[in-house]
Amino acid sequence: MRYTHAIVRTPARALGRGITTQDLGAPDVDLAREQHAAYVAALRTLGLAVTVLDADEAHPDSCFVEDPAVIWNGVAIITRPGARPRRGEVACMREVLSDLLPVVELGGGEDVRLEGGDVLFCEGRALVGQSQRTNHIGLKRLSARLREIDPALTTTGIPLSGVLHLKTGMTALRPTFLLRDPACRMTARFPFARTFTLPRAQGYAANVLPVNHGVLIAKGYPLVATLAREHYDTVIELDMSEFHKMDGSLTCLSLLC
Repeated sequence: MRYTHAIVRTPARALGRGITTQDLGAPDVDLAREQHAAYVAALRTLGLAVTVLDADEAHPDSCFVEDPAVIWNGVAIITRPGARPRRGEVACMREVLSDLLPVVELGGGEDVRLEGGDVLFCEGRALVGQSQRTNHIGLKRLSARLREIDPALTTTGIPLSGVLHLKTGMTALRPTFLLRDPACRMTARFPFARTFTLPRAQGYAANVLPVNHGVLIAKGYPLVATLAREHYDTVIELDMSEFHKMDGSLTCLSLLC
């Protein structure tokens, strides 16, 4: 899929008050904003028009714009975050997206939970992590919406533990080449793809972001850099240290369409 646009949000000064499972210290917000600016520049280098939203101080995690929506085939599906403090981010993202593309609601009742970080599209499939943030009902609601948008797309639930979201622990370097952090515990197998499990010390770098002719990877992980250069002419390494402290990674900092 070729992307033309990205939506991002400047990190809030309140970033350190966000939700995290990491024990890596408090983020340096000024450095996080420098890293975010480099991320935006990289997206533009790869041919995207980028909408940069102002920081939202009322929502410390709001720079992780991937979670309030899932985009497929030119349609945005508004999610229902499993983390209650993040539900206030949804209304603004709905408004922003409605200016760019058709928007539909996930639907369902109060018990629905789904975050975009748990949804990985690859090889004509939507792999949906069943994590602490996304439940079975959320999976079913998303599957129904995706069938309406693209009847040929198959949706598969992936029970997991050990990481925040599915894409925290596994992404597709290519549609048939998955990178996995060994901290991501799952029993699912993926016969359509090769799965490469990284050494534990490089597990964070399992989150990569292919964009058009290139790929963004976390800086400081030489094995992933080598693998990326086998598949792409344009490989951009970005320092993600301050977002790592807040359970953030490359994919969660943007919504691509």
